[in-house]
Amino acid sequence: MAEGRSPKTGRPVVLQDVVGGGTGAHGPRDDHPGGDGLDGVDTYMSNVALLSAEVCETEYPWRLVRSELVPGTAGSGRHRGGRGVRRTYQVTGREPQRVVLYCEQTDARFRPRGAGGGGDGSPTRLIVRDAAGRRLAVRSKATVTLVPGSTVTIVTGGGGGWGDPGRRR
Repeated sequence: MAEGRSPKTGRPVVLQDVVGGGTGAHGPRDDHPGGDGLDGVDTYMSNVALLSAEVCETEYPWRLVRSELVPGTAGSGRHRGGRGVRRTYQVTGREPQRVVLYCEQTDARFRPRGAGGGGDGSPTRLIVRDAAGRRLAVRSKATVTLVPGSTVTIVTGGGGGWGDPGRRR
């Protein structure tokens, strides 16, 4: 979440984006047996979509530099987990921006676990860089002030896989 002034109206605005990750693969005893996990979804809030680049850049002093599914974040398996999402936002306004960062599941000890021989999914990562491109040491839950040119990258975790990867069809 970032507060600033709209480049369109000059009025105060707050940018907020809910970035989901991959879900776990389905095993034979699930309600939806035998399938890959879903890519880049938010399973905790309903009716939530990613902020579009057009809205981000028109309404907020931020540019959406990158938005993509991330290979290698999902756990392997007969049914693979869902892939996580990478989103990079860059401060574009003339003023420093106050940003509240709140990322869950960043501790690798608690990454999404595979089941039935499937591989683990990846944990979430947060990367904050100053305007010169230097990485800043920032906790996954923090409030920081970033100058124009600074970036915030969120790489959400992938889901755990299910079953022997050698049996993938």
